[in-house]
Amino acid sequence: MSAPTVSAFDFSSPGAVQFNAGAPAIILGASTVHVLAWIYVDSAGLPADQKVFSLCESLILGVGTGDGDVPMLYPEVWDNAGNRYTFQAGQIPTDQWSLVEMIWTQGQSLVGLINGVQVQSVPVSGNPLQQPVSSGTSYVGAFWDGTSYPFCGMVQSVLLTNGADQTATQGFVLQPSGAISNWGPSGPVFMGNASTVTLDTPPSTPYVAPIQPPAPTYVGEQMPATVAASTPFIMLVPGTDSSTYTILSISQVWQQLVELTGQPGLDTGYEVDVTTGVSITDSETQTLGVSLGLESGFDIGVFSAKVNLTLSYSVSFTEELSISEATTIAKKFEIDKPDVTTTGVWWQGLPTLTTFQVIDNMNTVGACVQDPLPEIAATVYPPQSQRTLKTVTSALAAKADTARPSLRL
Repeated sequence: MSAPTVSAFDFSSPGAVQFNAGAPAIILGASTVHVLAWIYVDSAGLPADQKVFSLCESLILGVGTGDGDVPMLYPEVWDNAGNRYTFQAGQIPTDQWSLVEMIWTQGQSLVGLINGVQVQSVPVSGNPLQQPVSSGTSYVGAFWDGTSYPFCGMVQSVLLTNGADQTATQGFVLQPSGAISNWGPSGPVFMGNASTVTLDTPPSTPYVAPIQPPAPTYVGEQMPATVAASTPFIMLVPGTDSSTYTILSISQVWQQLVELTGQPGLDTGYEVDVTTGVSITDSETQTLGVSLGLESGFDIGVFSAKVNLTLSYSVSFTEELSISEATTIAKKFEIDKPDVTTTGVWWQGLPTLTTFQVIDNMNTVGACVQDPLPEIAATVYPPQSQRTLKTVTSALAAKADTARPSLRL
């Protein structure tokens, strides 16, 4: 099955796209508003102030350069008392796709993220968000007058929700006609030199391979239970169903299995039941079927599988994957007669795959799958004691093994 076409708004020359539907209803009365956009910042020119998305009198998601020439995330929000909250932070890569986000939470903060990584957070009042104008007009590619502070580059989509990620219950997507989501009853109005362009592949953030777990720096150092192993890999997932909009995210942490301290000349060990394979965290597993055609293509590594950047649509992930059962085995971790007092820590890689969908520009659904990897990594202090660390596998006695599907091919 061939992958659907993905389009983007092209702002190579100044212009804007006007929308007159949907956005205000989503944010009215909401205590959290999340704005997310896939953008491609053109390195040529780099105006000091560019607006990616503007919702009249309420909020703006933009790009600024401050006093330099580095594009930064530049969100702005206004509460109903007229207070403005904003910052310029982070660094948005040029000439490649990036995911930029702003999350306003009433009485808490305005947060900015670039490619899944938080770059700034500032406190905000407990006042509600300023209500947009009654027409609900919003603009992609310029300020809310439709002409000022034009964006230079491409915008594939802008997503508004009334919650952050999985907490959202309503969403609204602004995209070109012919892309993978409806944009509301009135449609876009192109202004100035705004146009559309067809993309070869869906937007995604750069993939960064997971790093190794940390080692203790002294004997008896208490290591954390989990440690981030990678920045999230996030991509837009194309689908043949034009009523849905889907984002897929994959991240990995190192989860501590056991920490031991062994004394010179003595054996020290501890046994742990280790499970590999998928564990479902909610009942909406069918949403994981959103375009998980694991064809030969982009290697995301963490699932030992291939995810093509032009994923094909499928109704259920079971249609595209070889399903295997999760397994649980007993592993004994040992420090074998070290020459000096030694601390060893054993870690298991824990990737998490999350899908987030907006359906019919209204309801949102999401699902999350964790797929603990079979490989175990061991770190030690002092480093010369590495040879004394051992992992011994034994049969799991008197325990039932619950069969679950695995995403690993």
